[in-house]
Amino acid sequence: MAEKKTKKESKESIREDILGYVAQVEELTAEIYDVDEKIDELQDTIDTIELLASLGKGKSVDIEVGSGIRVPLKTDEIKRVIVDLGPGVSAEMTLEEALDILTQEVQDLMVYRDILATELDLVYEEIDKLVKKLEKK
Repeated sequence: MAEKKTKKESKESIREDILGYVAQVEELTAEIYDVDEKIDELQDTIDTIELLASLGKGKSVDIEVGSGIRVPLKTDEIKRVIVDLGPGVSAEMTLEEALDILTQEVQDLMVYRDILATELDLVYEEIDKLVKKLEKK
C-alpha cells in the first residue's frame, strides 16, 4: 500500500514540475514578444529616418506632435538628429551616428532574443522529459 502512495506522490510531483515549466514557457514567450515589438519599433525608426533623409530638400511631410495633431513641414537636407539617451537627456548626433546606435540596439536585442529562444527550447525539452516520465508511471 505504501508503494502505491509513493507512486501517486511521484506523479503529483511530476505534474507540479510540469506546471512550473509551463509558467516559465509563458514568461519566456511574453518576453520574446516584447523583444520582437521593440525590434520592430527600432527597425521602423531606422526606416523612417532613412526615408526622410532620402527625400531631399523642399518635400512636404507631416510630423505628429501628439494627440492627433500634425504639423506640416518642408524637408531640408537631414544631416543631424536629436537622440533620446535616457530620462530627460538628449543629444544631437549625425544621421550616421544615430543609425549606428539604432542598428546596434537591434543587434543586441536579436542576441538577447536568441538567448531567450534557446532557454525556451530547453524548457520545452524538460517538459517533454517529464511527460515521458509521467507516461511510464
